[in-house]
Amino acid sequence: IAFACSEASEELKGEALQLEYHVQRETLRIAAEEEAERTAEIQEEKAWSVREIMKSQLHDTEKIQGAADEDWFVLLHSKFMEKAIKNPIDQRELRGELLSAYIPLCVMFKTYGASSSAVGTAHELEYTEFRSMVYDLHVFPPHFHGTHNLQDTISKIFTRCHCPSSNVNTIGMTSHQLIQVPLDRCGYFNALVYLAQMKYIQGVGEKSEGNEHKSIRKLTTIGGQNQEVMSGSGSAIKHPDVSIGQAFYKLLHEYVLPFTAKLMIGSVVKHAISTKEVCALFFDHKQQLYNIYHTYSPSCSPADINECDFAEGYMTLNDFGKLVDDSKLIGKTRSDGLDDLTLKEVRQAFAAAQTEPLFGDDGHEHDVKLNKSAAADEETKSTNTGTANHLSHLQLMSFAEFLESIARLAMLKWESEDEPVYGKVERACLRICENSHDHE
Repeated sequence: IAFACSEASEELKGEALQLEYHVQRETLRIAAEEEAERTAEIQEEKAWSVREIMKSQLHDTEKIQGAADEDWFVLLHSKFMEKAIKNPIDQRELRGELLSAYIPLCVMFKTYGASSSAVGTAHELEYTEFRSMVYDLHVFPPHFHGTHNLQDTISKIFTRCHCPSSNVNTIGMTSHQLIQVPLDRCGYFNALVYLAQMKYIQGVGEKSEGNEHKSIRKLTTIGGQNQEVMSGSGSAIKHPDVSIGQAFYKLLHEYVLPFTAKLMIGSVVKHAISTKEVCALFFDHKQQLYNIYHTYSPSCSPADINECDFAEGYMTLNDFGKLVDDSKLIGKTRSDGLDDLTLKEVRQAFAAAQTEPLFGDDGHEHDVKLNKSAAADEETKSTNTGTANHLSHLQLMSFAEFLESIARLAMLKWESEDEPVYGKVERACLRICENSHDHE
């Protein structure tokens, strides 16, 4: 056909060439699909191995529901809830809204709880951390910011929302004393509900109608007659027709959820570490990452290892910070600063990777005793929840948590870059493998 150049064979020649090109394309397509299937099978085998290591880091629906139910039980018995929300219908409505946003709310709690240098308090929220959260959410209009009214509002919310705690007895405490006591997760939920109530029901932060000095509003009485009510310019506008469930829904969907979707990387990371691509990446570098992890983990005596099942070892924040610093991830290399990673973000990555029952942990409460050398390093990191030589599992990182923290560091380091998540995690993984120290 190729050498048949007569006009009579031209049409046949064109058809034959088109058929040949089609066969070639199909052959290449089938070969590519078969190669992709082989790669996927290999990745899945690798991923299965890593998922077994990281199963405690993945979401467990049943445990999430159990943790949410426990928190709701505690909320119902808090002073704030008993006084402010007595109607069972309002309680049911509020519970539904809380459950629908439970995971992103928990992620935001841990993120702000790790804002201070004491990462051991990432499971509680200090007043300064709560205040920063309210400012970052921009719940109140600009004219209300920078005023004493906003400061008073935030402190009022914070001091009225503590839940019953086995650690601190808040009964009889003054407001000045309560502001020194951090909120636990349930107290944080209370604070968000109270914030919604102030914003959408009490109308805190809204400007009054009329002129600067006074406003006149007409209210219809039960008898059908109108009355004029004078109110000062700083008074709050009431919205009694808004239920607490509606107010909380508005707070979530207008401020909290858009904020967490934009700035909180938790859901993105949880999805990434469950994909076969990322798990296969961790598998390919598992041995080196494992050696690096143990190189930077504090050493323990044989007695401690046997007592605490220390087969994987545990890493403190101080050691984690050294590892990240040695990996040359901290700071920025671009002039626009879009690849900046701060020490605060390193603390947040460490805290957010800590396993909790709501993410699939078995609820273990490892308290690990460090040797004298490691304890001395951690002495400056002592917190309200642990001493220098006796740290709870919330202040220590397992190997599974370390793998998740790599993904978190990647998302924090290159959060503004338009690159697939896998590419960012790969860059962070390679940076750690190439620059940090291991036993090999």
